[in-house]
Amino acid sequence: MDSLGNYLLKRGNGFIRFDYDNGDYMEGELKDNEREGKWEGWNMESRYEEQYLAGVLQSGKRFRANGELISYDADTRESAPIPSLKMDQFTKAIYRQIDLPDNLIAQLKSTIIHVKFVVNKDGRLSDFKYDSDIPFEIKREITAAIQGVGPWKPGRLQGEPVAINYTIPIRL
Repeated sequence: MDSLGNYLLKRGNGFIRFDYDNGDYMEGELKDNEREGKWEGWNMESRYEEQYLAGVLQSGKRFRANGELISYDADTRESAPIPSLKMDQFTKAIYRQIDLPDNLIAQLKSTIIHVKFVVNKDGRLSDFKYDSDIPFEIKREITAAIQGVGPWKPGRLQGEPVAINYTIPIRL
């Protein structure tokens, strides 16, 4: 209800606004608990507008501070980061670069290592994380191999590049 006691949203119909602690917000109409018509908001340091029909995004626009306009739709609203090579080629390139002595591999409890890292907005990789029982030399070699394959195409959200956590398994 608003400050006068009027219902703005009732039984999944009407206007709704979400305000977040960091100053981001989104607002728009709901019809039968689905987004309908124009929705707008602020996140990732810019304003956006989206058009919905029965809960399905039809089109969206992001207005950057520098005046740039980014358009997107349901198919391009979100995308995961992509390596510079196709995934099978990427994996083969990593394995070609890893050169570890057998005595180090023998120290592992498992032959599969899950490598977690961040694909940054510019496609660079950072913040590599491994299980705690992986020897430093193995971590260093795998990190160098993954970074040696080249930058990634960053993930996107509402047309904007975003940093995304990514995990890949390495089988030794």
